[in-house]
Amino acid sequence: MRKLLTGTLVAATAVTGMATVATGAQAATAKPVAKCSAAALKTKFVKARGEVGMMKTGWRITLTNVSKKTCTVKGYANLQLRNAKGKPVKTRVVRGDNYFQRDPGPVTLKLKPGKTVQASVSYSHYRDETGPAKTPLLSITAPGAKKATTVKMPDPYVWQGKFSLTAFAYSFPQA
Repeated sequence: MRKLLTGTLVAATAVTGMATVATGAQAATAKPVAKCSAAALKTKFVKARGEVGMMKTGWRITLTNVSKKTCTVKGYANLQLRNAKGKPVKTRVVRGDNYFQRDPGPVTLKLKPGKTVQASVSYSHYRDETGPAKTPLLSITAPGAKKATTVKMPDPYVWQGKFSLTAFAYSFPQA
């Protein structure tokens, strides 16, 4: 019985080894997909449908591949509030789940030409006499990119400059 098990193990190893060699050869011919550059991405900051409540609003950062090649996006955007003159103001970004969506965590997403990924953003727009300063501009830097895109904030009041931000995903459930 022992000889039979040993022979089976050797045969299984030989078959597995051949399969590994074939897989390795196939992998060697596959070209790696590059990270998306800032120039390859069109960035937008848009309202998330149905995500409003408890003095919070939900938004999406969308990245659309405008290049002619597939590229990858992984992780979280960097956000920086700016005043009307474009000067940076105090900004705090908390990565993870937010009031409206669960964080999918950083995963590599393949983005074919014309396709879009999104991150969920929420913040409080509560206002009082000590409330937030008006911050009409938001700079968004895609993961791995060096250049930011600055957009006009549709609701320029961000309480304490604090955003809750998820990683990028192909989509999020609608509220």
